[in-house]
Amino acid sequence: AVIFVSSLTEFDQPLREDAGSSRFAETKTLFTELLENSMQEKFIIVLLNKLDLFKAKMAGPAKSRFSEYFTDYKGPLQWEPCVEHIQE
Repeated sequence: AVIFVSSLTEFDQPLREDAGSSRFAETKTLFTELLENSMQEKFIIVLLNKLDLFKAKMAGPAKSRFSEYFTDYKGPLQWEPCVEHIQE
């Protein structure tokens, strides 16, 4: 089994090595590569951590940036529907 951990709070944070790229976009790319290249693995467990920090972020001014990074998201800027969107 493979355990893949991703932080919910990174949707609006840049990479350290490339300030023009989103950490979440990099995570999504790595996950896609993992799926494409792990045909022999039977189980992939995805853990989305830092939910408490994500809730706090979505309660403040950063919530307005969520739809900037997830341009296909049209739902309310509340933590639960946003997490559901990320899980999809």
